[in-house]
Amino acid sequence: MLLWNSENFGAAGLSQPPATMEEFAKEACDLSDPDNEQYGYALGGTYFWAPAPIFYSMGGQIVDKDITTADGYINGPDSVAAFSLLTDLYNQGCISPNLLGGGIGTADGHATGKYAMIIDGPWMVDIYKGNYPDFKVNFALIPTGPDGTTSSVVGGEDVVVFDSSEQKDAAMTWTAFLLSEEAQKMMAQVGVIPTRADLIGDPALPAYFDIFLQQLQTAQARVPHPRWSDMDGAINNAFQRMLRGDQSVQEALDQAAGEIDQMLAQ
Repeated sequence: MLLWNSENFGAAGLSQPPATMEEFAKEACDLSDPDNEQYGYALGGTYFWAPAPIFYSMGGQIVDKDITTADGYINGPDSVAAFSLLTDLYNQGCISPNLLGGGIGTADGHATGKYAMIIDGPWMVDIYKGNYPDFKVNFALIPTGPDGTTSSVVGGEDVVVFDSSEQKDAAMTWTAFLLSEEAQKMMAQVGVIPTRADLIGDPALPAYFDIFLQQLQTAQARVPHPRWSDMDGAINNAFQRMLRGDQSVQEALDQAAGEIDQMLAQ
């Protein structure tokens, strides 16, 4: 979700978070003052998870639906537009330079008013309660792209019982407990969105889950492929080359497409 600091917004005469990417780009710059290390937006790094919500909302794709090629997808028009938006904001001083290392982390910078907007997950509520108890967390949907769609990146915790396990029955008992209503509600109290759809609307869930459950309707998973971590590396490196001015956005993503296609061919 988009996290927005209401004090930063209020000081700039803004009362609501951006609803569209056009508004997001404008407000990221309106809320920035690089000379005082104040930025409208900050990312935690260049690994794909960080730009993914904006990338997906802008219509970006990494590979085709059959996971056979990246050419025409990670380097397609929508993907280029998404990374161009971020690169342009970075070059204009509207995104914190911490995404290339150093500086204040996104969570600390957001709570202390250095970063007006970040993108993060439901776990931040309890993190802020512990580290910044007076800070009020504000969540909003990821701003919509050109086609009016909001999206995000979805991940989570996994539980697996190995085929070679000598304790399959005990492991399955534990797995069943983790998926029980009791355990799911306990995990919800520390910011873990339930796996069970039948718990949607349950009064035991934190109220702030509602907007996350709304965002989940259009959120997307990363590429389900054994070489995903290598694909992530190719995109990460491409993003860094753009930001450093070593390549244009198109050139960097063309190179990433070629690298990912080599992985898919192996």
